[in-house]
Amino acid sequence: MQLSSVGGVASRFAGSAAHSTRVVPSTKRTPSAAYDRDFALNGDSAYQQAEDIAKRFGPSLKNKTVLVTGANSGIGKETARVLGAVCGATVLLACRSAQVASETAEELSSLHPSGNFVAIKFNVDLSSIKCVRESAKEILQEYFAEGAPLDVLICNAGLAGVPNRAVTEDGIEIHFGVNHIGHFLFANALLPAVLGCQSDGRVVIVSSETHRGSPSAPSVLDLDDLFVEGVSESFGGFIRYGRSKLANLLYAKHLARQLADCTNVSVYSLCPGLVNTGLGRYNDTPEKKQQADEMFANAQASGLLKTIPEGAATTVFLAAAPRDELESGAYYTNCRPLATSEYASSTEPAEALWEFSEKLLKKLC
Repeated sequence: MQLSSVGGVASRFAGSAAHSTRVVPSTKRTPSAAYDRDFALNGDSAYQQAEDIAKRFGPSLKNKTVLVTGANSGIGKETARVLGAVCGATVLLACRSAQVASETAEELSSLHPSGNFVAIKFNVDLSSIKCVRESAKEILQEYFAEGAPLDVLICNAGLAGVPNRAVTEDGIEIHFGVNHIGHFLFANALLPAVLGCQSDGRVVIVSSETHRGSPSAPSVLDLDDLFVEGVSESFGGFIRYGRSKLANLLYAKHLARQLADCTNVSVYSLCPGLVNTGLGRYNDTPEKKQQADEMFANAQASGLLKTIPEGAATTVFLAAAPRDELESGAYYTNCRPLATSEYASSTEPAEALWEFSEKLLKKLC
């Protein structure tokens, strides 16, 4: 599927799902009525565990198919475990290495014999455009032939804090390349399978509160300066990470707008909270490692650090909660809607990012 044809694919499926009526209850919160940020981040029940969230909804995904990227560790692995073991989903594990995916599926299956964990047998290396394009094509043919639907696509994989202006094999700044471009290509390629759902297809994209930047330097996405020139390398990697998470959020919002007339698919984004998952394992100097260790220690001392099961809660919520409790295009944390930064709520940056991403992929094909 050509990326520019997302709207066309959506319109083709919209007719076949016309019998489905989107439920919009009067109590549903809109982005303008999203929770106050302090309450959303720290309020009552902010630290629920993924398994408890899943138990609330019971086997809501029984006989449905969920695909999770980065399912071999951290939040992705816990998300996959809970959705398979508690919600009854068939969970496809997409990992950079097919061998690692196989090992993870074996581990989860041994822990939960009744769960259905399937290792995708193709490498899904988000740092390689060629690999993503080929693996997405193979996944569609292998797992979603003859109209089999992909009920939930969870774009979870990511990296952070990579130093020294690292790039992907295609020469793209590595945070932007892996966290955004890789998922942009992968999700759009698999979108026909999600659109094949009769009534409740979902795309869930893991973003972050780092999309906001800082009070003194609010984050904006300068597509002409992905390396953030002029910033000390002590902070450059994490600033680039924050901007890649901003790109995730902008992509989710624009995809939701593109699919607004398609009543059978919703798109959500989220912040999992501050979780020490090894995402910043690229700290390459004792100074950077000490800074990271101090950050997590301070967060833990102040009660802000989440465990991995707590960090996976909102992803599980968006995959399993009743659709009429959610809003397509909205951003969530702690299983609550939260207003984004003013910049991220604007349509222009999202449109510019989409166009830039399409042109970049076309150029590198």
